[in-house]
Amino acid sequence: MRRKLLGSSATNDERVAVDSDEVEAYIREADASPHPSVEMMRLEQAAKIATRRGLQNKVREIASRMQSISSEDLAMVTIRTPITLPAWVAEAVLDQFTQHADWRPGVTLFMEMEDPPSGRVSSHRTFATGNRDALRRVLQTVIISPSGLPRSTLVTEADEDRHEIATASRIYAETQGHLLVGALMRISEKYGIPDVDDLAALIVDRGASDTRLARSLAKGFHYFWIGDYEAAISIVIPKIEAAARDLLRALDEGIYRVQVSKDPGGYPGMYALFTELEKLALDEDWTWFLRWLLLGPIGLNLRNEVAHGFLCDPRPEHVALVLRAAAVLITAAPEAEQRHVDLFPALKPLSGVIGIADNALSALSGIGARLHALTLAQRLRLQRHNTD
Repeated sequence: MRRKLLGSSATNDERVAVDSDEVEAYIREADASPHPSVEMMRLEQAAKIATRRGLQNKVREIASRMQSISSEDLAMVTIRTPITLPAWVAEAVLDQFTQHADWRPGVTLFMEMEDPPSGRVSSHRTFATGNRDALRRVLQTVIISPSGLPRSTLVTEADEDRHEIATASRIYAETQGHLLVGALMRISEKYGIPDVDDLAALIVDRGASDTRLARSLAKGFHYFWIGDYEAAISIVIPKIEAAARDLLRALDEGIYRVQVSKDPGGYPGMYALFTELEKLALDEDWTWFLRWLLLGPIGLNLRNEVAHGFLCDPRPEHVALVLRAAAVLITAAPEAEQRHVDLFPALKPLSGVIGIADNALSALSGIGARLHALTLAQRLRLQRHNTD
């Protein structure tokens, strides 16, 4: 308001003084905050105002204060919703990986399981739209980075829907991730750790056209088996981007961007590559899985967490999911004439007891997503009751 009252005749110094006073008011509110989480929220508001007003010195000062608040200071609570997986379901899925004379059929099955680990987007979308009236949506959702800093605030209903879809996807994917870890461990326990050259040869045999990418994926498997999860995820994630880029080039897509003004030429980033692949009939469920796993703000954001050095102790189930994602793109078959990407040209749907187990696993994951939503709602009701 004070800024508007200045009028058009005000000097730049007068405008800067008013803007600085406005930002200082937010900072004083942050100073009076009863809890570090409230202080963080008010400092973020101050930073946004300072950014809009062009007060870069204030922006840096506020950012420094935000960085000084640790994730431990925020005292965030992890809400866990356990589900029990019947032993026969896990056994039916895992047993198929070690029913052969050597390790090759098991690794092939790992790379070529038909459904994406994050499940069907259509089911998650139904789950999300069915929760639009949930009590937790009354409160604005803020996504926090692993370091405790606010990454994104969900403003629209569409944003909230995507967050709900991502939550359901995570429950599905991490359930599958634990099984994938179990499958890889069973393979190594029964057959020993395969040689990297032999693994690379198998990956080429299953469709990889670039022997360098095949060898990198083979190294990723090897690092996983020796327990070096950081090395596995660090070497494989960049190759997912390279595989996506190579697929588009094989389809004769002109994706290279020439220099414009002072911006140098180069290939687009991972998000743009996945978007282009989706346009060429790459399955929606697989595209969503790749984005959810590797990109932010609502996904795991593993690509950026690794690239910027934030992720030093990755969870084994996440590494298994990264290996799964890499295998999909590295062994994919581009069909230039049909402008299509064929992920699994010879795969047949699961049947028999394995198919039943897979359906049971999907059902249990869906139950887990609904239980998680109910747990969140109950917690909010309790908090509201305690503050009344």
